Amino acid sequence: MALTLNKQTENFVLDQGATFIKTFTAKNTAGGNVVISSGTTEAKLRQSIDSSNNIHAFSTSVSGSNVTISMTATNTANVSADRRYVYDIEFTQSDTSTVERLAEGIVTISPHAGDREFPDIITESISDGQWGSTYWTDFVRNDGSKDRLVTWKGSGTELEWGDSGEDRWYEMEGPHHQDIEEMADVVVAEGTYSSHEAWDQALMRLVEYPNTYNSDTDTWSTGSYAALSDGEARSGDPFTVCSVFSSPFNPNTDEDYDPDNHGTIWAAAPYHSSRSRGGGWRLQTKHNRLSFQIGHWNRNQDNYNRVDGYLKPEFGVSANVYFETHNPDCYQDPFEIGNQRTNIHQTMNPNGVDGDVRMWYHITCVYNGGPVGYWKPSTRSESEEELIQNIKDSFKFYQTNLLTGKVHEIKWYHIQASNKHDYLGFIQGVGYRGDRQEVGSTGTFFGAFCDGSQNAFVFKSNWGGTWVTNTALSHSDLQGDTSETKASQPFRVNGFSMDPLGWATKYNKDATNTWVWSPSHHPNRTEDSSENKKNEYPNITSGASDSNDLRALGSMDDKGYFYTMADNSFWANNYPTDTA
Repeated sequence: MALTLNKQTENFVLDQGATFIKTFTAKNTAGGNVVISSGTTEAKLRQSIDSSNNIHAFSTSVSGSNVTISMTATNTANVSADRRYVYDIEFTQSDTSTVERLAEGIVTISPHAGDREFPDIITESISDGQWGSTYWTDFVRNDGSKDRLVTWKGSGTELEWGDSGEDRWYEMEGPHHQDIEEMADVVVAEGTYSSHEAWDQALMRLVEYPNTYNSDTDTWSTGSYAALSDGEARSGDPFTVCSVFSSPFNPNTDEDYDPDNHGTIWAAAPYHSSRSRGGGWRLQTKHNRLSFQIGHWNRNQDNYNRVDGYLKPEFGVSANVYFETHNPDCYQDPFEIGNQRTNIHQTMNPNGVDGDVRMWYHITCVYNGGPVGYWKPSTRSESEEELIQNIKDSFKFYQTNLLTGKVHEIKWYHIQASNKHDYLGFIQGVGYRGDRQEVGSTGTFFGAFCDGSQNAFVFKSNWGGTWVTNTALSHSDLQGDTSETKASQPFRVNGFSMDPLGWATKYNKDATNTWVWSPSHHPNRTEDSSENKKNEYPNITSGASDSNDLRALGSMDDKGYFYTMADNSFWANNYPTDTA
């Protein structure tokens, strides 16, 4: 017959390396003591509630109503202090089949100094191919030709981005790129300006007097976007983009090769950056120098509207350093060294630089919806440098340590911005659909390893994944769960940086606001047949439809370009351990 015990919940601390003894008094549901005269008791320590593994067993003894659990100093020294545990004490009646729970709770391990070293922060590990709920097992090769991944441009009745409620997170109200082109033709016909100057004049005209062109009727009409008033800033909606990529190497031959002169890690733009219709957002690499741009055209360009600057990586910095010495006809941050040059740090190039090694990189861009440019900035009280600082403050950039999951803020520096005419920075729209529907190939789309979804400035590298959400995430959102008391394990899960699926689940995100594309989650990742084309990378966030897909184009859909890591720990090659 059962004792009808009242289960007690009690948490306690176990001192590592010390003898542990604790006594519980068995009670019934009325609060009275229950004498245990027969049967057996058992107490076990597990690493989690769901674990079926018994990490450690306590010794037990019974005296009347008192049940004492104990563990020797030798055994407690072997209990790892990098996590919390759960315990339970169970009583089994003499019939050997009736079992009751006497007590349960959480055990926190207090580490001893001894001669053992314990890190200040305990994290997940990428070496097992999983970080929290997100897999880290596979990657895709890009040979730098036409290989790229783009959001779907539907045709006819096919679904395209936005048809299933996806937010056009990159959209920014303002003159449409095609309307600027049409207005530039008008300006040229007037006979005063031509080429780049005509384009700038067209942009300013449309910013001040909103208009849109109808090619079917060959007429202009008032645009639906708002004109910028004197001194007003151009701004968009917030977003966060994470990108995982490698230094250039061919996994088929295991050879490193030289980096691209100009590659794109991701872009949200209608055309590539060297087109007058290419205004958009983009993370680029030029000769292994990471840079971020809002706008179009190249550095040192005095026409067209843009803001761009270099990123200084925290990890995987090449032994080679580039010196920027140009004095362009636009705003540029002051030189950092002797008013003559700024050192630009590069990512690894093991094929061309002695001492460089092969590495994977994880770079995050966060835009908070702040200013990216100003109309007639001379009417404001701030200096040009102060307005540029406002633009800088609209963005944060991070690099994640792939060994420990720690997220480090990195510098966006040596900024350039257009200031030749009566505007500063970027003032047009991006993919604004108020006046144009932007269907098919003329639209603005998001692409990874390509610029503006086109096969221009393709990044010759390897792709480990891309994830996006339409909010400006904080450092803690990116970092994930932490505990100052080391009372939970593992740390740094459910962070958007390393565990985007866990983050999306924890915060109830869905396919209308969060998009996680990962080769490690491809539904056909283990299939290997001649017909197997891995061309559709689905969004693994809840509620995704086909219009959420990131489509692999060129050779990136070939089965021979899809690789499984031989050793998952190589994601973290050359990353240091952190303790703070």
